Amino acid sequence: MSKEFSKPEYFIGQTVLHKIKVRRGEILHPVTVIGVRWSGFEWMYAVELPEDHPQFHPEDHGWDEYENYLLEPM
Repeated sequence: MSKEFSKPEYFIGQTVLHKIKVRRGEILHPVTVIGVRWSGFEWMYAVELPEDHPQFHPEDHGWDEYENYLLEPM
């Protein structure tokens, strides 16, 4: 069986902005894409979180995975 996939919007090594909701609205924080995978519905992006990122937790090894709508190009 063959499936046509759209191309991912972001690529490994690219720096993008992560949209984070805060009490007073939204902030954008730069992160680096370290992985890309197809979930079966959409592209998911593994990103490296810098230590000053609000959602950085050392026990998570400094990375997390986000959907496309939570990221923006720089």
